[in-house]
Amino acid sequence: APPKGRNAPLEEEYDMTMLQRFRRYARVLFAASAMMILAIATAEAEVHFVTQEGGEGTKDGISWTTAYDEAAFPAAILSAGSGDEIRIKAGVYRPSTVNVTTVSFVLKNGVAVYGGFAGTEASSADRNPAANTTDLTGDLANDDTHDANGVTVNAVNISGDNSLCVVSADSGCGQTTVLDGFTITAGKNTAGGGGMFNNNSSPTVTNCAFSGNTATNGGGMNNTNSRPTVTNCAFSGNAATKWGGGMFNDAGSPTVTNCAFLGNSAKTTGGGMYNVNGSSPTVTDCA
Repeated sequence: APPKGRNAPLEEEYDMTMLQRFRRYARVLFAASAMMILAIATAEAEVHFVTQEGGEGTKDGISWTTAYDEAAFPAAILSAGSGDEIRIKAGVYRPSTVNVTTVSFVLKNGVAVYGGFAGTEASSADRNPAANTTDLTGDLANDDTHDANGVTVNAVNISGDNSLCVVSADSGCGQTTVLDGFTITAGKNTAGGGGMFNNNSSPTVTNCAFSGNTATNGGGMNNTNSRPTVTNCAFSGNAATKWGGGMFNDAGSPTVTNCAFLGNSAKTTGGGMYNVNGSSPTVTDCA
């Protein structure tokens, strides 16, 4: 309160001065809070690195020099936080290095997984996936017939027991969940989705090839109650023992743009793509 004995006009002037000070303080406090929130958000987003053999020392994944190895790759995805980015050096990676067929590369909501690195890049924009082939393979025992890059180019070349599903995205994976720059190959599923299985999810899949996978439904990709965004991808040499050699949509409505479906097969219906149970995909500029 103003000092006693002051007249009304001075009291009003004092009150206005205090109000101006309060407003100025509030603006400063709000700006500081906004900067603090931005700093926390920035600090929370991290980049993790993976190479086939792993880096030196602790292999903590914080640089190319100390990258995670193949065995730690699946766990690195699950331990990453929303907004994090995982960069994978060219090579061949299995979801299980001890031949457990039920293990997949499980995507996590908000985590972006990028392949196609030479292992020296400072930014994901510097990578070249075409030159640095990065395979996610279900050929756990390395007994398939594959090409020089480790790709099982056709499902008929699968031998023995492979991963049931190479990559999966379960409930809760939204569009900020990213898979970009990989060849997904050699999945062998007795159910749905040899290469990739999306269940109640909508990941963003870009610059990927689905090659030589097989499943009952959806050799290359199975979208069950899912709406993934699939762009610049190729589906080739995949097979289904029932429906959807390349892609199977069960109440699924993916957005498929600039993709190619080549040389896929199904024993029942839909060699390239099969849509059932109210599926409504948007397919644009595709072969």
